[in-house]
Amino acid sequence: MFDEYLNRARSGESFSEKEAAAIAWDIFESNVNDRAVADFLVALAQKGETAAEVAGFASELVRRALPVNAPATCVDLCGTGGSDLARFNVSTAAAFVAASCGVPIAKHGNRGSRRPNGAFDLLEALGIPIELPPKLIEECLAQVGVAFIFARMYHPGMKRVTQARKLAGRRTIFNLIGPLSNPAGVTHQLVGTADAARLWVLGEALQRIGRTRALVVYGDPGIDEFSVSGKSVVLEVTPNGIIESEFQLSEAGIERVDYAELPTGDCHDNAIVFYQLLDDKAPQGIRDMVALNAGAVLYLSGHTRTIAEGYRAASDAIGDGRMKKKFVTLKDYLADNVR
Repeated sequence: MFDEYLNRARSGESFSEKEAAAIAWDIFESNVNDRAVADFLVALAQKGETAAEVAGFASELVRRALPVNAPATCVDLCGTGGSDLARFNVSTAAAFVAASCGVPIAKHGNRGSRRPNGAFDLLEALGIPIELPPKLIEECLAQVGVAFIFARMYHPGMKRVTQARKLAGRRTIFNLIGPLSNPAGVTHQLVGTADAARLWVLGEALQRIGRTRALVVYGDPGIDEFSVSGKSVVLEVTPNGIIESEFQLSEAGIERVDYAELPTGDCHDNAIVFYQLLDDKAPQGIRDMVALNAGAVLYLSGHTRTIAEGYRAASDAIGDGRMKKKFVTLKDYLADNVR
């Protein structure tokens, strides 16, 4: 049967959501050898993954995940990566800002795939333990209002495709479904993509998997978050439809900064900038970028009426020390409870 799926993908044929889930089941159940899986992933990527395929794969991955019982109001914010640009961990910092403004955050993510510059590389560099069992994640959400869910630990089935992904030698559907596979069952989500061609695929996939409200963003010059270096293209997703718009920096009174001027690096470099941000001493471009993305979360969750209003509220939370207090509270809580 898998040979038939492979031939259909090679011929450019797309699959229904149900078929995609069945294919993912075959792959995760080890019913297919690594070479065949790799060939299928490449064929799927070359024809272009559809929203139905992304939703089917994501649903099967979530079904196999270690579950987390999270409050219904939790929000996730993450990107698909793949910009090939040096980066600061904007969404990780923005998670603390949004949480300090009263939005419960269940952020799902991983280490960097090529360099130690992912969200969980930064968390480790900041001294925050990342391999937390579901009970402790749930307690963090209840007591602190923010928790970080390490994808590698919560999706053990992904070990099955490690070799196939290496053989594929390129980004595949698994890079797209990662951000859509939070085991906490979040209903609200901000997802970034560095590939403008994937905006609507992700938006429609989020709609298919049942998000109550979501934003998908592509920022200049090709980053998976709201940008301070140009405009950001935004999809607003609800069960009733998807609306595309552009967010301009002038809406929030943000001064444009060339992306190359922003401090970026691996986790230890980014940790230095993160601590500067906690003390409100970070470069203005980083401060604005974090506040803008946190502000989008405030808008998404209904805390503000516009993204620009959210930006101003998030900026205040950095300036008045609420972000730092939230970070210290989480770090102290985990220090007391991780054995």
